[in-house]
Amino acid sequence: MGLYSVSYPRVSGFLKNGNRDFAKDDPLEFKSHQWFGASVRSKQDKILACAPLYHWRTEMKQEREPVGTCFLQDGAKTVEYAPCRSSQLISDQVAEIVSKYDPKVYSIKYNNQLATRTAQAIFDDSYLGYSVAVGDFSGDGVDDFVSGVPRAARTLGMVYIYDGKNMSSLHNFTGEQMAAYFGFSVAATDINGDDYADVFIGAPLFMDRGSDGKLQEVGQVSVSLQRASGDFQTTKLNGFEVFARFGSAIAPLGDLDQDGFNDIAIAAPYGGEDKKGLVYIFNGRSTGLNAVPSQILEGQWAARSMPPSFGYSMKGATDIDKNGYPDFQVELLLDKLKQKGAIRRALFLHSRSSGHSKNMTISRGGQMQCEELIAYLRDESEFRDKLTPITIFMEYRLDYRTAADATGLQPILNQFTPANMSRQALARLSCAFKTENQTRQVVCDLGNPMKAGTQLLAGLRFSVHQQSEMDTSVKFDLQIQSSNLFDKVSPVVSYKVDLAVLAAVEIRGIYIFFSKLRNNGPSSFSKAMLNLQWPYKYNNNTLLYILHYDIDGPMNCTSDMEINPLKIKISSLQATEKNDTVAGQGDRNHLITKRDLTTREGDVHTLKENQNHSYSLKSSASFNVIEFPYKNLPIEDIFNSTLVTTNVTWGIQPAPMPVPVWVIILAVLAGLLLLAVLVFVMYRIACLSLSLPIPIAPDLLKLRGIWSLGLVSGSCALGDELSSEPRALQ
Repeated sequence: MGLYSVSYPRVSGFLKNGNRDFAKDDPLEFKSHQWFGASVRSKQDKILACAPLYHWRTEMKQEREPVGTCFLQDGAKTVEYAPCRSSQLISDQVAEIVSKYDPKVYSIKYNNQLATRTAQAIFDDSYLGYSVAVGDFSGDGVDDFVSGVPRAARTLGMVYIYDGKNMSSLHNFTGEQMAAYFGFSVAATDINGDDYADVFIGAPLFMDRGSDGKLQEVGQVSVSLQRASGDFQTTKLNGFEVFARFGSAIAPLGDLDQDGFNDIAIAAPYGGEDKKGLVYIFNGRSTGLNAVPSQILEGQWAARSMPPSFGYSMKGATDIDKNGYPDFQVELLLDKLKQKGAIRRALFLHSRSSGHSKNMTISRGGQMQCEELIAYLRDESEFRDKLTPITIFMEYRLDYRTAADATGLQPILNQFTPANMSRQALARLSCAFKTENQTRQVVCDLGNPMKAGTQLLAGLRFSVHQQSEMDTSVKFDLQIQSSNLFDKVSPVVSYKVDLAVLAAVEIRGIYIFFSKLRNNGPSSFSKAMLNLQWPYKYNNNTLLYILHYDIDGPMNCTSDMEINPLKIKISSLQATEKNDTVAGQGDRNHLITKRDLTTREGDVHTLKENQNHSYSLKSSASFNVIEFPYKNLPIEDIFNSTLVTTNVTWGIQPAPMPVPVWVIILAVLAGLLLLAVLVFVMYRIACLSLSLPIPIAPDLLKLRGIWSLGLVSGSCALGDELSSEPRALQ
């Protein structure tokens, strides 16, 4: 894929001068350890290389400020571009940057410059612009800006999306973990093929709990899929190694595997063996990003004093070697299930063999290549196996002898796409009916060969259709045919099965029908008739049995069927609203009702055993006005009708649940406790009665010549004897 195998035709220097000074020993800038080349972008013959830790200071202040700087090379000319000397996100045109560059001017004003508003002091050190990507998020065809702010929101980190026309805010994302450096890297590409740009946000210091429950630094990438409504659906993709800084760099790669969905690369610069660095290739699909990488690139440089940080900065979506898809080897095999050396029952017509192979070259973006091959089946006398299915097997693989490009880099196959496939040309033989005899005959293969003494048990499940009442049995004729030279056909054996029709159909429940007829005026009528039609019987059997109907007022009801002939009584019939016809005559209403109960038959289709169906019962009501209290006035006939459909739904009453054992035990304990309380209360009442004063008749006691009342006092205690003695009041 040419991600890191490139050739360098020339070496171009950006920084040829040292630090610039205000005066001797009074430096203006500080380039040591500035990380020059930490981010590199290129387009056609223009190259942009940045140094994010570049420091400078003003002449009046001694403090150094890490504003960062970039160098833009356009052909042979190199200019400096340092927009980050202000706390804004700024966009300038490349042509104007090159034309207005003056090495003696440290802050240059450009025309048609787009910039965010200057932030307040509380937003200092938020690192706005730490990472930048572009994509159309407003649907106006103009690229918008995606900027990472990893120290915003109290180090939770944020990512802003700014409008490419006026730098107004369109959307923002906020991290979920402090100090995870959410927004360290950002990228924008359409990963699911819906023509909406999606956002990828890296948080390389994100920590997650491992299998032992402890927090581990694994890194995380947030995948935010843009919807048609403009909002985003976000999923998380965690790293695979500890301290690998997964998500330090994210690069869109375009459509690598030509499946219609863009792919993306995510770097873990300190992952892999000896922390040489890893780059994961993830494929896009209609549902988003595939969570499993299709390829992992490993760094090839050994670590010295510092890790090589392979993948710390990436740029993709460029076909460096200009090659297409390489050569493939395709192999096709007939009757794959047969062991080696066995007779192949199917052969290719052009080669008279069961195998076919060829080399094919697929070009990038080319059309699908197809080839039609004709195969035939050997004569039946040449093989004995007629039951095993004939399987066609095809596999393809890369021809690595010719697939490598000029740099020696070899492609790989997508590991999520199977490299082989198989199809059955002849399914396993089984019992099936013959279409030419209207399913009256079933043919079964019993085995080839069928050895002596073999016993087979076969079952046939069938359904009965159009069975008349006269049919009481079904007869089956069985016969065996073989390929023997003699006695190929056995005698026909008939088997008779008696039919037993068992069915019990019932409709349960009480159905209450209301009918109401109201005269809305303005005229009155003298007489009207209401006619009700009801599904009373079906096939001379009672369908909906009428138990009772109410009559209210001067009305007459008649029916051609006897109402409740079985004299069935119900415990309670709910009060129902009366069916009435109200006729208004001046200030007085007359209640006149007429009802006829007639029958209507309904068709009920076949019910299987223990099968419950829901049905709709249709009842109709019609009325017509017979007479008006007006004379010599031509009055048209007034009538109307309505149809009421009632759905009858099968309801199964749940079986009563058995009383749990713990409920029984609890009830017994509660009863014993209640009994103990009652015994204690009664005991206390008995003791109290023994302690109360008992009046004594005056003629029974006479002490010291004074008539008085005697008291009988006693004591009562649990476990003591009851005693009492009379005492006199002094």
